[in-house]
Amino acid sequence: MPDPVLPVAAADPVSADPVSAGPVSLDPVAAGPVAARPVLAAGQTRAEGRVARLAAGLAAALLAAACSSLAPPVREPALDIPQAWPQAGVGSQAPAQDWWRMFGDPSLDRMVEEALGHNLDVAAAIARVEEARALAAAARADQWFSVQATAGAGRGRASERSATPLPPGVSTIGDRRSIGIEAAYEADLWGRYRDASASARAALAASRYAQAVVGLSVASQVVQGYFDLRALDAQVDLTQRTLRTRKEAVSLREKRLKGGTGSALDLHQDQAEAALAEATLAELSERASLTASALAVLLGRNPRALLEADIERGKTIDALAAPPEVPGGLPSQLLARRPDVQQSHALLAAATAEIGVARASYLPSLSLTAGYGGESASLSDVLTSPARVWLLAASLAAPIFTAGRADAAVDLANAREREAAVRYEQTALNAFREVRDALSRRSWAVSRAQAQQARIQALENARRLARIRYDSGYSGYLDVLDADRNLFQSELDRVAARRDSLVASVDLVKSLGGGWSGLEPPPQAQLTQTEAQPLPNERTTRSN
Repeated sequence: MPDPVLPVAAADPVSADPVSAGPVSLDPVAAGPVAARPVLAAGQTRAEGRVARLAAGLAAALLAAACSSLAPPVREPALDIPQAWPQAGVGSQAPAQDWWRMFGDPSLDRMVEEALGHNLDVAAAIARVEEARALAAAARADQWFSVQATAGAGRGRASERSATPLPPGVSTIGDRRSIGIEAAYEADLWGRYRDASASARAALAASRYAQAVVGLSVASQVVQGYFDLRALDAQVDLTQRTLRTRKEAVSLREKRLKGGTGSALDLHQDQAEAALAEATLAELSERASLTASALAVLLGRNPRALLEADIERGKTIDALAAPPEVPGGLPSQLLARRPDVQQSHALLAAATAEIGVARASYLPSLSLTAGYGGESASLSDVLTSPARVWLLAASLAAPIFTAGRADAAVDLANAREREAAVRYEQTALNAFREVRDALSRRSWAVSRAQAQQARIQALENARRLARIRYDSGYSGYLDVLDADRNLFQSELDRVAARRDSLVASVDLVKSLGGGWSGLEPPPQAQLTQTEAQPLPNERTTRSN
């Protein structure tokens, strides 16, 4: 409802009309932080006393705003952490943050750098960081006062039957022109806005850690995909050489059969082995093409480049450098190293701060408003001294009945905090499990590669003896075929074992959060730093 309107009189330089477009309103105390704008004419008495009282109230409110937060401290899950990895060996060196360079392939280095710069998942993670930064800035802005300039003009009619009758001869229609500046501030009496800002900053930290998780995952996928591709290239090359050899054997058998010295059974057996090699070649070539397409997507290339799938090849799978051994260290250091663990901890800190925001809804809120400007029936007089108006006002609002809304908000915040704590603990447990599994896979992959190499040597001897026995007439041609077939499969398996050992090293690097360098500082000190300052220049904990 509009405020009552007083008509403009010739002797009254400051009047009101029904249009409330100016910097102040007629309600002396309003509920909102910007709405309280009572009109005070220039030269009004008791102004100095009222200013002094409101200034004292403002000082008291700002002093009360320095009170502690209502949010509880961030809790840490109780984990029974072992003192050392049972399978960790001691190495002389450790990979750096650009850990993919330890394999010594410049082509691989360029591919990873291209992926980190153009991958769409990385770009989306960067956008989420920018989104979280904007939300954190908006939450921090709520802790400050707001200032705005206003200007208004209006014309209206007053009631002739109001509680205050109009003087005789006064027109019921009047004009209003106003201009001014307003300031509003809601005192953070219980740390509500500080907790909201802390929660937003913790969410920003979590988004940055999530970006690191995405970057580490993309780099790992590129390296693993490259190893798959180079292994498939080696198997394709091996199969092509085997196919040529078997086709030569088929051609030789055909010549012998035509000359009357060969066997049709031996010819059909050679033809079958050649067809098997040809089928294996087609399968491996298909897998290599699919792997190249997947790598092109990881590299963030455009559709034309994706159709071409022209992936640069560097060193062969056997020429890639073997990663160094894993140094011994305390497993608890992982909690301060892995970005997904840090992300879970930041989300727990954000959920904890939200409890303080919810608890503040039980308590009163204090809004402070100030306004200064001019108001007149004529635009030419709005900036003159007689048309000057100003306002200092305070509004205190305390909840009495909310139908359980405040209780529900607190229960919701507590439930989300408990969920975040459980997820934090689960992430920490998964971190140790992934490291243990990666160490195990790496150890067994190396053992398999060594065993496959020994098997190849034995099969080469077996094939040589089978050929000698066949040429001497002591055994049939089937023994030679079996030896050739087993040797061919063993060579394919050796390449796969070499690839698995390299992929296991990548899994270990990923499970350790990007390598095993930088694990020297005490873990508890790193965890304390994570709690207090997850970002280089921003605090996510509450300011007391």
